[in-house]
Amino acid sequence: MNDASDRFRLLAERSQDVVYRFRLELPIGFDYVSPAVLDLLGWTPEELYANPELVYQFVFPEDARRVSQMFAGEWTGGDVTVMRWRRRDGTPIWTEQRWTPIIEDGQTVAVEGTARDITERIDAHERLRRSEERLRVMLERVDMLAVAIDRDGMITFANPRLCQLTGQTSEELLGRDWYETCVPEAERAIARSQWSTVFDAEAQPSRFDTGLVVAGGGTRRINWSPAPIVDASGAASGCVALGDDVTAGQEARALERRLSAAVEQTAESVVIADVEGRIVYVNPAFERVSGYRREEVMGQTPRIIQSGLQDERFYEEMWTTLTSGDTWTGELVNRARDGRTYVEEASITPIRDGAGAITNYVAVKRDVTRERQMDAILAASREERLQVARLVAGFEPAETPEATGAAIVAAVQALPDIEAAWLLTFDVNGAATVMAATPAPFPANHIGCLVPLVRAAGLRAEAAGEAWAAPLTRQPGEGTFYDDSVKAGLTATAAAPIGSGEPIALLRVGASGPDGAERLERHLPALQEFAAAARALLEPALRARQQASVSRTRILGLIEEASFAPVFQPIVNLDDGATVGFEALTRFADGTRPDLVFAEARAVDLGLDLELACLRASIEAAEALPPGPWLSLNLSPRVVLSNGRLHAVLDLRSRPTVLELTEHERVDDYAALRSAIVKLGPDLRIAVDDAGAGVANFSHLVELRPDFVKIDIGLVRGVNADLTRQALVVGLRHFAQATDRDVIAEGIETEAERRTLQALGVNLGQGFLFGQPAPASHWSVDLDAGPARATQTSPRAAIRA
Repeated sequence: MNDASDRFRLLAERSQDVVYRFRLELPIGFDYVSPAVLDLLGWTPEELYANPELVYQFVFPEDARRVSQMFAGEWTGGDVTVMRWRRRDGTPIWTEQRWTPIIEDGQTVAVEGTARDITERIDAHERLRRSEERLRVMLERVDMLAVAIDRDGMITFANPRLCQLTGQTSEELLGRDWYETCVPEAERAIARSQWSTVFDAEAQPSRFDTGLVVAGGGTRRINWSPAPIVDASGAASGCVALGDDVTAGQEARALERRLSAAVEQTAESVVIADVEGRIVYVNPAFERVSGYRREEVMGQTPRIIQSGLQDERFYEEMWTTLTSGDTWTGELVNRARDGRTYVEEASITPIRDGAGAITNYVAVKRDVTRERQMDAILAASREERLQVARLVAGFEPAETPEATGAAIVAAVQALPDIEAAWLLTFDVNGAATVMAATPAPFPANHIGCLVPLVRAAGLRAEAAGEAWAAPLTRQPGEGTFYDDSVKAGLTATAAAPIGSGEPIALLRVGASGPDGAERLERHLPALQEFAAAARALLEPALRARQQASVSRTRILGLIEEASFAPVFQPIVNLDDGATVGFEALTRFADGTRPDLVFAEARAVDLGLDLELACLRASIEAAEALPPGPWLSLNLSPRVVLSNGRLHAVLDLRSRPTVLELTEHERVDDYAALRSAIVKLGPDLRIAVDDAGAGVANFSHLVELRPDFVKIDIGLVRGVNADLTRQALVVGLRHFAQATDRDVIAEGIETEAERRTLQALGVNLGQGFLFGQPAPASHWSVDLDAGPARATQTSPRAAIRA
């Protein structure tokens, strides 16, 4: 035996597969069988050499025909084949056979092959098949949505529940694209991303929600729990997912969130306790009224806020009512965290579960302390009750907030025990000012003065709290106030905040004597009434002042920092498309609409300053426009009447100019306005904006005799399809011709509108059809590069040419 044969035999004898050669010539039998046959079948090679008939013992009858064909030389070979063999002890096994025929002189004289035990693989496939079948049966019967898709998103399984909800049969769904068929169009992209994570070997599939298109075209929200379908190689060939219809749950949770928000934001205190009376929830109103934070009372009983002023019998009767399942209503006298007592109107209701058992108690309470305190004051002193009621009812706003404040201070000082009173106001920056005061402890020259900032911060904190009374003590940053108060004999002071939300003012009073604080405490309800009256009388004006201060600072900042930019929109000849002019507009850096900014500026008397700043910027920026077209500037009549200020700005211009008068202000003296226009120079032309928009606009046309009439966008929009608008345009065009005026149509956006206006005799126009407002540099490039072109230098020449 040569070396090659030795190596072959060595490899064969070490292989776990059975290697054999079966001779088909007489005598038929094994020429060679490797030792692995003993482990595979239980026979030794020698036994197989001695008894070739053993082949028919370990080959299953169903496969005997193929063996006979091999023995008869009729089998011509082929790919791998699978056969069942039987071990010596009768145990069946699956084998994978690879045969190669040995042919000599055209005859098959032997077969060489290998046999490998694949029983475990076959058994695994069978277990997988049975498992998939059980899974399919389970998914068919489960009362949930179930779907399987492959990696391409094609549906490979849909259970009856899914079919029922989508209104399609299983046959209609199988093989179709899951996303295109069952997912709403707006969600398809994100749905593909969510489902794709199931196929990612490194990702951990998690539950997710998607919409599901159901029968009738509606949509349901489905929460899916996916899992990959893994093939024999371990790769995810698809996925299967179970889904819960959570539409009703999401709607219920949304309602729950709305109810929760309502409870959180209501002004009434809400407390929820369990059946043992332990607090499980309080809303922010409870925290505000009681002073306790939520975490401090959770798990406590309502005894934590009981004042001790209502006896045990009171609470026993209340709990008897509640445990019997009825609602209890009444008043509770409780004690806040800071020790003060307060009174609440309460309604406490038992909450039952589906079985009718009480699970919780819900208390809704309204703080009526002030009302009860006022009742007590009025009951104890009819004279003071009548005095406070008369004073509060008789209050009327004075000409100025300062005069109103002085009247309030004088009325407060008229109360018994009140020896001094003063009113402080706050601006948006936290500064405090003495608005009004009695002569002591404030000298007359202190009225209207700012309080030192250190003290102002403390006063603002007082104004954000509740009314209080206390002995007079020295406070940081108050200057000589304490010493002046002591000199005036004051020993106690009280305060009542004025304002809703952010405080606007603080009412302070002083009293003398060792019991001054106690006596002022009794007057707190009256002071609160005065504070409420002061709020009604002062808050609108003071809030307006605060807002005006904010607006003034903002507008001055815009002007100083030039936080705006001019843009230009072309005015074109409708006949040939030539650009004859540019209207200058302003855009603000923060994106606020220009009309809102100018209105804000006018409200704080800075409208003139802002307009002039914008006009100057527009004239300077217009230098970059192509030469030829005129410049149209928007300005108010007030600017025209601003003596030399406008003249100084217009001196900067270097091109023909049209002044386009806006209608933000009423014109009382047209003669004066016309005279001011004439003084601006003979080379200026006048345009009236928004013609046809209202009666006041027609007054402008008649009184100002403008060179240009600008047709309002409201008439231009859709004029091609509206005979009424066309008639109005014809009327304005006739007016212009009769008075030697020219017409410009504003807001042209379509070619149909342009053609109609041109047919009606309008030969100038502007609008998005010809270009949106843009910086001057844009039009310089655009006019050089595009079909539109700049023409005549004079506004009237542009029309008359």
